Amino acid sequence: AATAGIELSSEGASLGLVRVVHGEPLMPVPGTDVSLRLRSAAPAVLHGIGGFAWYVRTEVTGQVLTFWSILVSVGLYVVVSLLTCRTPFNLERMLHRGEWSREHDGSEPVEPRRTSWLERLGFDRNMTRWDRIVTAVTLAWPVFFTLVFAAGLIHYYLPGSSPFTDEQWSQGWRIWLYLALGVATLVTGWFTIGGCRDLVRMFRRLRSVRSDSSDDGFVVDGVNADDRTDPEADA
Repeated sequence: AATAGIELSSEGASLGLVRVVHGEPLMPVPGTDVSLRLRSAAPAVLHGIGGFAWYVRTEVTGQVLTFWSILVSVGLYVVVSLLTCRTPFNLERMLHRGEWSREHDGSEPVEPRRTSWLERLGFDRNMTRWDRIVTAVTLAWPVFFTLVFAAGLIHYYLPGSSPFTDEQWSQGWRIWLYLALGVATLVTGWFTIGGCRDLVRMFRRLRSVRSDSSDDGFVVDGVNADDRTDPEADA
């Protein structure tokens, strides 16, 4: 608990030092029959908010806050979706797929097909070989360290196994630090070179792209804003 010291005096004479402890409002003054009662001048609501903020600051860790943030976000997403989604949304029309494909933009009708388990993991059929390698590495990184954690946990609880020593922990974190720094250096260089290259390509393509001021990303009444002014889409 948080503590503070308050020195009390009367007519120049010191009455002693009072130790104030958070959560204990009644404090006796040493050497006297007087008790010091601490009261908050703020309203009860603000006092409650302050107490909750103090509890979160002193008792709740960052991992716990992250867990509750994720849980609340998922819960709000589900609740708001159930309260607002009354009719199924025509995603095929918004993405111009199937019967809603448009000939003037070069798209072809896409027949519904069964999604493979690789596509569920993020491997799209339109990916290049390099895209698949990048996706595989991205997925393998957390999976590998999850397996390392599981192996260490099993080793810890195996009968007759000894806990890791401080030297072993230090060596393990040293390896992890070198690995993380090495990968971060490679990824930073890769993103810098590839980002500059793709930026040049993007500006080159923008010179030949036909702009549509109505295609601003808005969806009105379940229809893209640009489709509302497109005679072919309204047909």
